[in-house]
Amino acid sequence: MTIIVAEVNNNQSILFFSGPQWLDSLWHDPFAKSLGFWCSDCIGKVKLGSQLNQQDFHMLPVKYYLWAILLAFWPWTVIADSVVSRYGFSVEHVYPHDPKAFTQGLIFENGRLYESTGLKGHSSLREIDLETGNVLRIKNLAPKHFAEGLTLYKGKLYQLTWKSGEGFIYDFDSFKYLEPFVYRYGEGRRKPWGLTNDGKELILSDGSSMIYFIDPTTHEEIRSIIVTRYSRELSKINELEYIRGEIFANVWQSDLIIRVDPTTGKVIGEIDLSELYPDRDPNEQVLNGIAYDRDRDRLFVTGKKWPKLFEIKLYELSTLNQREP
Repeated sequence: MTIIVAEVNNNQSILFFSGPQWLDSLWHDPFAKSLGFWCSDCIGKVKLGSQLNQQDFHMLPVKYYLWAILLAFWPWTVIADSVVSRYGFSVEHVYPHDPKAFTQGLIFENGRLYESTGLKGHSSLREIDLETGNVLRIKNLAPKHFAEGLTLYKGKLYQLTWKSGEGFIYDFDSFKYLEPFVYRYGEGRRKPWGLTNDGKELILSDGSSMIYFIDPTTHEEIRSIIVTRYSRELSKINELEYIRGEIFANVWQSDLIIRVDPTTGKVIGEIDLSELYPDRDPNEQVLNGIAYDRDRDRLFVTGKKWPKLFEIKLYELSTLNQREP
């Protein structure tokens, strides 16, 4: 019987499982902690991955038996049916980036970067030279606005704001304001975060587990998906980029980029970028900013107030589950 140690509010609990293949890689899963699991070498004399015998059971508190009973009846195939591939990265190039830019949205088009920066009094729309990091054009927003995500759709730039109740649509070539981007998705007060598009629909996140698909003309919601990993909802979905039929999404306040199936909402891949820029303030300089060069198949990432922008190349490390479809 294989075990996992879970840490909830600094209290350890043992979870008992019976050998599904996906557990083999879970010990080194960078996402485990954010899902509420914490891998430990041992608890008492019980080693991870070891066989439990009668003597081991005598040394465990009653709560561990309760976990065992619960999971004995839990259909682990529900979890194992999901396939999540893990990706490593290599740094292909490092470019300068404005260390004062509170990056909220990032896109790449025609050899240039376009960035939406946030914070009230500092929000802007920028055109940036990739090689030098120099700001070629800038449109500053009124101090009351807190800018969020950005995308380019059919010659128009769509920029979100967090709490202003609507976003802005600009002409791509001139940065001229054209019309408001009206929020008509979901329910209640709408405070969007990330934005991208698939060539047909705008794709929007709001920090929850929801991703919305928006009609670019009417701004009406067409459909929505719930982001899930191993059948569990995953929230804090932030910056988005649509890449080769997948939604790449940054999970706020983490070093992870997930790859989401736009039809089902299931997480099908994850990229751990914790080693990309370790010498930063983890509270202020969080990962946020994904851009893709379609013509040259280049992936760029940066963060809030990062002095660097990285071009990275991905490679698959392993598959957490080898279950056949």
